[in-house]
Amino acid sequence: MLPMLRLLGLNVFGIHAQMEQRQRLKSIDRFRDTENAVLVASDVAARGLDIPKVEHVIHYQIPRSGDLYVHRSGRTARAQNEGLAVMMVSPEERKLYYKMCAKLDKDITAFPIDLDLIGRLKPRVDLARNIELREHRLNKAAHEKNWFRKNAEEMEIELDSDFMPSSDDERGAEDEHTERKEKQQIRSLKTRLTQMLAKKIFGRGISGRYLSSNSMADLAERLLDQDNANAVIPTLRKESALETAKLKVLIDQLD
Repeated sequence: MLPMLRLLGLNVFGIHAQMEQRQRLKSIDRFRDTENAVLVASDVAARGLDIPKVEHVIHYQIPRSGDLYVHRSGRTARAQNEGLAVMMVSPEERKLYYKMCAKLDKDITAFPIDLDLIGRLKPRVDLARNIELREHRLNKAAHEKNWFRKNAEEMEIELDSDFMPSSDDERGAEDEHTERKEKQQIRSLKTRLTQMLAKKIFGRGISGRYLSSNSMADLAERLLDQDNANAVIPTLRKESALETAKLKVLIDQLD
């Protein structure tokens, strides 16, 4: 997931159980010191980490227990601060989700999603995933070749040409041609992704070129409010996921 998110232009860091403690701490420090950063973590990060100003926790995979949900979500809203935990639940996971809600003795409010916006973002994610899969295959093949060569040299044996063809062989030349072609396709796909990411995507009813009725109200006040200005559309205020969730809860209560 990290390579794909980086391809999408996010500041991403990661920690998992297989990392050395020194590497974990380095990733956490970088995450802490980087504005608008994302930390992708396994459940090794669910306990014992106290990182200030974590605004959101996204459960990409549903927790397998209520306790784990509490520990994961506890990484946000620390030291009297507000925070938001969002859980992504697939249709296959609904049974586990309802079981967890019953154990917690609470319902979890559905987060409002703009399906139209997701539909327009999906091609970018699909393209980034395609690039990541292609790069992973290339890197895996190169890693395996290097591993065999290194071990053959250490054991002072010569690899059979049928097993490890050289560039002088017809098969080896064909493999190199295929690899060059694949790298060229990856570069082309990355260029296409860069072009896609350069285009701003707006929610329904919002224009990046014209003032709408939504953006006219309190226009002067919002233009002067630099701390909460929207970087993409200066005539609109920034709205966090936490504010969106609060509004959803309020609307549900009024209904």
